[in-house]
Amino acid sequence: MEVSKKLIAKKPTTSIPYYFTSVIYYDKSKESQTLKGVYLQLYRSVTNAAKFEKLSSESERSLVNWDEHLVSLKNRAVRLASSLKKNEMDDLSTNLLAGLNKIESVAAENEVVKDDVLNDADLAQFESTTKKTESVINEASVPTHLFFGMPSGNENVRSSNITEEQNLLALINAERAKNGAQPLTWSEDLARACRYHAYDLGSQGYFSHDSYDVSNGKKTMVGTTFNRIEKFSKRAVDGECIAAGGNTAEKTFKQWMESPGHRKIIMDAGSKTVGIGYQVVENSPFVDYWVLATGK
Repeated sequence: MEVSKKLIAKKPTTSIPYYFTSVIYYDKSKESQTLKGVYLQLYRSVTNAAKFEKLSSESERSLVNWDEHLVSLKNRAVRLASSLKKNEMDDLSTNLLAGLNKIESVAAENEVVKDDVLNDADLAQFESTTKKTESVINEASVPTHLFFGMPSGNENVRSSNITEEQNLLALINAERAKNGAQPLTWSEDLARACRYHAYDLGSQGYFSHDSYDVSNGKKTMVGTTFNRIEKFSKRAVDGECIAAGGNTAEKTFKQWMESPGHRKIIMDAGSKTVGIGYQVVENSPFVDYWVLATGK
């Protein structure tokens, strides 16, 4: 911590020290004996994580366990925010969630390019189309059974094309076989989680692994990837892939195979099960949305 703070004071735009301070504060939050003490340490962890996300390059993020730390941090922060709210510490809960939203807003600037297999042309189309469709995506243009935000786990959003979901599974298992990995077996619970999120992305017009409520153009984070999936499935979850714009299994498979991060999730020999969700949401920025989740 001392070394990191000295480096930050000397070169405040250097990213790596913020990663280590975030990790150390995260660990300190586990040692605190009071709810407010946990909040103070975790909030510091979140703010340093936001600075690392803003200042770091993709190569710098690959040098540290950034994805693993971020998932753990988000999960712990969301649970703490809920506990704070239950204990009538609404202001602290709001501050913590605002910190998480700051991380997400920084990541969103390059997220669709870095993590979710959309290129620069896709991003430009997304921004242009979103502006055009803001007035279209309203109560009159979406189904009255709209699902959004954090689910209860009882939702059962109908697939837009089960055949295409199974076609994608076949492509994945063929590729795994080429690499000596066992085929993934279908999990309907994971599929329900994926279909829900795919519909949520399209109907609310955002693109993220985390779950949001969107109102008047403002996004409010309501849960992380694993918070949401665990509502539907009690199995251990390995990872999630999301994509948009591909109207066939082949197109989406190609997108994910060309992305090292997504390929790693799909080809992980330790994964045993998979769920896939495909949703076509008319009048949304990309129309076609795909979500895949693997597990044990």
